[in-house]
Amino acid sequence: MTNHAEKAKELFKQGYNCSQAVFGAFCEELGMDFETAMKISSSFGGGMGRMR
Repeated sequence: MTNHAEKAKELFKQGYNCSQAVFGAFCEELGMDFETAMKISSSFGGGMGRMR
């Protein structure tokens, strides 16, 4: 799965929120491990302050 869009789609299907799925698809290129990327991006799934 080399396509970032496909990787993000698969992560979303696995239950990660939208920001986690996108960030997780690019985390290796950013030099970050997957677990840290998921922790950082977890609070952005509903938007800033749930404003979408």
